[in-house]
Amino acid sequence: MSIQLLKDLPLRDAASRYLSEHPEGSPLYPAGSLSSAEAVKKRIQVLSSWSGNRKELCDWLKTQNSFAPLHPMQQKNLDAVSQPDSLFIVTGQQPGLLGGPALWFYKAMTCAAWARTWAERLGRPVIPIFWVAGDDSDLAECNTVEWLEPDASTRKFSIEFSDPAASIPMSLRLLPEDGVKELVQLVRKAWGGEVAKQIEACYQPGHSITEGFLHLAQTFLGPQGMLFVDGFSADALAQPLLCRIVREAPMFHETVGVGSRRLSQVLSLPPQVPLRPGTVPVFSLEEGQRTRLFFPDSGGKVYLQGAEGHDLLPELEKHHLLHSALTRPLVVEEMFPVLGHVLGPAELRYFAQLSDTFSAFGKSFPLLAPRRQMLACSQTDWKQLSALGLTAEDLLQFGPSRLRALLVEKAWEKHPAAKQFPDGAFQSFAAELKHYQEKELPGSTSGGLDAGVRRLERAFGRYREAARQAVFVKESTEVYASFLPLLRWLGNGSQDRHLNLLSLRNVLGEKDFEALTELLRDGGASTSVVVYGDKGK
Repeated sequence: MSIQLLKDLPLRDAASRYLSEHPEGSPLYPAGSLSSAEAVKKRIQVLSSWSGNRKELCDWLKTQNSFAPLHPMQQKNLDAVSQPDSLFIVTGQQPGLLGGPALWFYKAMTCAAWARTWAERLGRPVIPIFWVAGDDSDLAECNTVEWLEPDASTRKFSIEFSDPAASIPMSLRLLPEDGVKELVQLVRKAWGGEVAKQIEACYQPGHSITEGFLHLAQTFLGPQGMLFVDGFSADALAQPLLCRIVREAPMFHETVGVGSRRLSQVLSLPPQVPLRPGTVPVFSLEEGQRTRLFFPDSGGKVYLQGAEGHDLLPELEKHHLLHSALTRPLVVEEMFPVLGHVLGPAELRYFAQLSDTFSAFGKSFPLLAPRRQMLACSQTDWKQLSALGLTAEDLLQFGPSRLRALLVEKAWEKHPAAKQFPDGAFQSFAAELKHYQEKELPGSTSGGLDAGVRRLERAFGRYREAARQAVFVKESTEVYASFLPLLRWLGNGSQDRHLNLLSLRNVLGEKDFEALTELLRDGGASTSVVVYGDKGK
């Protein structure tokens, strides 16, 4: 194994930093962080009055996890669900094609790590849950896989559906036979026959996108003891809560508005999930599609999009209601004794918007923890980058403009023009002008002369920069082009939001991927920059 942790760096996003600075609670995150023993102690006291039925929860989770044979660690956790002192840590993601971006794996591994940590410290079951957002109907987001390997023949792929604009939840969005065949062919070309067999087993025609994701995620997360939940199925258990949110939508708007303003005041961030006036943060499933609900300014009724004249409130219980991103946290709180959530940067921001909404609907705000972030670079590439003077921190914001600026500087330093055209050339010329002005034009009004010198300085700077760029074009254009595949791989610091997990496993090879997985078992809130050797060596 040649995987090497180059550096663990603090998380860059403002919400993660703020949570780490206020682990025992704050106005944005009232309960605090999973990293605080004191915050965990307080949260457990709140959960001691949880009134849910653990046996029913256990039976439901058995059904949810019956899609594949369970790993012994999963079975152990499932058996512990009905224990009177069991707790849960929850994370989740939309069901992306071939898993979607690698961030879902980092998020799940962080969740499993916190569950192990607190199970050991507390001496009681703490069970990790991966909530698959099968209710999501954003096909464009869920139906894209990106290949970032430098030698990849295909960059992006999406399965063609006959009704792509329909708001069909991913748990009802069935995979077409032709699309699955094309997907498997691409996988066979990109990663070989064994992976293609795995994908063929996971993504079968007639199965939903959610089912494909669940089978694939099981192969990675089963050994971590992770249990799965399909959010589309979970909504059936939360109908009373969702009905209440629909009826009290104005209050939901009001409390989210308070949280959104606080987010702006404390972190200068806009709302992650803006609430449009008159929209209900709950959907109704109508003829297999997720349909938005609205309420008028005067309140008193709720109607479906396009059916303003029909009030749904008298018949609300007859409708199949689905949660939104903003109401999912309340649904999770309704169903589980939740110790905490593991969240990405965007989720941390919209949880901050909900800091008053939980209490308004009779729920307690949970503990939170940011997910681990990761950036992987080969040893060969790292040698090239460090030779340019880059550090591990630089890799998190390394894109084409930064590379070009570095190469311009390097090319200029080595070129004879740099010595013949030194940085101090203009300063010397400007000093001569000043001396001339004082000697030959004593007592003259200097405003116009000084302005002329400033114009000359700007013109000189533009000329010098043009000279630097000319040297770059002549000396370093090919070098710049040779780095572009690496820039694509690094993803401009957001590799985990574009890189498919199978791409990462392909580039690392099985041994290094296992080593990376072991590294992620430690959890923690950081961005880990890792380097790896050539596959198979």
